[in-house]
Amino acid sequence: MIANDVLKMLESRHAKDAFFSEVAIDSNRRRMDAWAMIPSYSKSLTIAYEIKVTRRDFVQDIKMHEYTMYANEAYLVCPSDVAKPDELPDGWGLLIVSGSRLMTKKKAQYRETNIPEAFYQALIASKVRHYEGSVVDREIARRVAGVSMYQDYLEGKKTLADIGYQMGRKLSEDLYVFEREKSRLQSRKEELEAKWVAWRKLCSKVKSELGVDISRLYVDDWSINSVFRDIAKILQGPQYDLFEAIEQMYQQMQELKIKLGNIPNKE
Repeated sequence: MIANDVLKMLESRHAKDAFFSEVAIDSNRRRMDAWAMIPSYSKSLTIAYEIKVTRRDFVQDIKMHEYTMYANEAYLVCPSDVAKPDELPDGWGLLIVSGSRLMTKKKAQYRETNIPEAFYQALIASKVRHYEGSVVDREIARRVAGVSMYQDYLEGKKTLADIGYQMGRKLSEDLYVFEREKSRLQSRKEELEAKWVAWRKLCSKVKSELGVDISRLYVDDWSINSVFRDIAKILQGPQYDLFEAIEQMYQQMQELKIKLGNIPNKE
C-alpha cells in the first residue's frame, strides 16, 4: 500500500465535499496530506488528514499535532499496524484502512478554530498546482513561461536577479517534490521488504508443519498447480478422515454431557 492509494480513498469519501490534497502551509515548509470541508447551511465542518503507511513514518513525525489549528477535526489515516489510538496526539481520530474502505477506529475530538486566511490561499494554490493537463499543455506552459520571463526582462519589468529568484524558487519546489517522492519510495521499499520476510517465514512454517512448499505458488491456474495438488492431497487423505472422526466423537461427548447434566441427582 502506498500513500496515494489512501489519498484516493479519502477523495472518494469526500466526493460530495470540498477536498484538497498536499496543501502547503507555513510558507511551503510543510504539506498537509489532505483537508476537507463538509458544507452545511448552519456550520461547515473542516477536517485535516495525515497519511502514514509505515510505523517508522508515524514515529518520526514530530509536527503532526500542529495541523489541528487548521481544522475542526484531525485524523490519522493508516494501515492497522502503524499506530494505536492511545499513541495519537491529543484530540486526534484514527481511520484504519480495511481493504478498499476506511474504518473509524477512534472518533476525532471537535474543536472550534479560527483558520488563518493564508491557509485558504494555500488551498486555492494546491488546486492550481495539481492541474497538470496533457503533456502538450505542460510543455506549452513551460515554454510560454520562459518567453514571458524573457519578454519582461527586455521590457525592464524584471531584472536578472528577479528571474534568478523565480527560477530558484521553482527549483526549490521541484527539489521538495523530489525528496517527498524519494521518501515515499523508501517507505514502499521497506513495506515490500517486510512483506517478503513475512512470506518467507510463512513458507518455512507451512513446509515444516504440512510438508508443502508454498513458495512454488506461481501458476495462475490452480487446477494444474503442484502446490494446490499437494494441499488437496493432505485434505483428502487419511488425516482428513481422522479429523472427521475426532470431530464426530467430540460432538457425541458434548451431547452425552448435556444429557447427563439433565438427569436429577438421586441421594
